[in-house]
Amino acid sequence: MRALVIGATGAVGSEVVKALLKADDWKLVRVLARQKASISHPKLQWHVGDLFFDQFISNHLEDITHIFMCIGTTRKKTPDRDTYRAIDYGIPVRTAQLAAITDVYHMLVVSAIGSNPKSWIFYSKLKGEMERDVAATALPRVDFFRPSTIIGQRPERRPAEEWAIKIDGWLGGLIPNKYRAVRAEQIARAMIDRARLTEEGRYFIEKAEILKY
Repeated sequence: MRALVIGATGAVGSEVVKALLKADDWKLVRVLARQKASISHPKLQWHVGDLFFDQFISNHLEDITHIFMCIGTTRKKTPDRDTYRAIDYGIPVRTAQLAAITDVYHMLVVSAIGSNPKSWIFYSKLKGEMERDVAATALPRVDFFRPSTIIGQRPERRPAEEWAIKIDGWLGGLIPNKYRAVRAEQIARAMIDRARLTEEGRYFIEKAEILKY
C-alpha cells in the first residue's frame, strides 16, 4: 500500500506519518505540505507546495492507493471565513475529486463530531458539507472520522482546546463518553487499521469507535 498524507504537520497527521513509517505493509509515504520536513526516512517523500493549487496535488497522486486527509485550521489562525472554507472544505473536496480519476482506492478523512450540512453552526455545517461532497465523488471507499476535542502535539497553541482538555480531565466520568477528548494517536491508529479494509462504501467512524484504539 502507498499513502499520501495531507495535513502531516498537525496533531493527527504527524501521528499518521509516524505510524505509517513503522508499518511494514506501507511501501511509500508521500506527504504534501506547506512546510519542510522535520523527519527523514527511506520510504518518506516530502513535497512542499501550495495546497490551494490543483496541479500540486494531482502531480503527486501517481501510484497512490490511500489518501489520509488530516488537514484543518482554526478561527484564531484563519479568521477569514472564505480562507477557512478553502482549507477545511476546499482541500479535502478537491483532493477527492482529483483522486477519483486515478487509481486511488481509499480516502480517510478527519472530520468532526456533530458534522451536519444543515447545521446552523459554521464549523459543523462546513464539516458536514465537506463530508457530503467528498462522499459524492467516485472514490471506491471513503472513511470519515468524527472525533471531539483532540489531544496532541500541535505547532501552535489552541487555548480553547487546552481548556476543553483540562475540563475533560477534571470532570472525568461526568462527561458523556461521546464528548470526551480523544488522543491524536488513537485517531491515527483507527485510520491506519481501517485503511486495511477492502469493502467499498462510505463509512462514518464516531468517537466511541475511535476510543477502541
